[in-house]
Amino acid sequence: MEKRTLSEKELLLYQAVIELLDEGMEVHQIKVSDITNRAGVGKGTAYEYFSSKEEMIAKAIYWHGNQRFLELVENLKRQKSLKDQLMEVFNFIENVVYKDNGCRQLFKLPQSEEKAQKEIEEKMKSAREYAQTVLELIAKQGREENSIHPEFSDFQIQAVAFPALFGYFVYLAQFEHVSEKSKESMREFTCANLLSILGKKPAVTLV
Repeated sequence: MEKRTLSEKELLLYQAVIELLDEGMEVHQIKVSDITNRAGVGKGTAYEYFSSKEEMIAKAIYWHGNQRFLELVENLKRQKSLKDQLMEVFNFIENVVYKDNGCRQLFKLPQSEEKAQKEIEEKMKSAREYAQTVLELIAKQGREENSIHPEFSDFQIQAVAFPALFGYFVYLAQFEHVSEKSKESMREFTCANLLSILGKKPAVTLV
């Protein structure tokens, strides 16, 4: 995602966009003046960094996602068990992927805005790389504690883990107003099934 060092004004603009989205604003409601006034940056200065409002919003959302992904990776490294790592990922799915307004608003950007769409395509590739890192950390921890059968390859682990984790997102989307107790039981259910599958010899050897 955003790998270069941001200027102070870029950072202020990004933070302003995220604050507005966190307050529930839709991308079509946000004006450049809303962003610049919140950031304390002049409009002319904003256009020195971005060619359009849509580009500014897209980059801000991905900057924010980048920060949250980095936090997730560091949190996973601190966990002492595979189950704890999986629970951390469930929390990320719920609080960032599902609840975060920025993630939802990203795909509401005008399709005709070429630069914004190019930004989306480029950053989606980076997001896949972060997801790959997360799955690699899970595989490493599982092997170290012997929770994953040694015959599981990295690809097989990913093929099993990704649908299970995505299934939790689908659950949240399908049942919007579930209780914390229900969500906790779903996390436990998904985690137990995943650990059960990974702990046994793969039923089929991939060639």
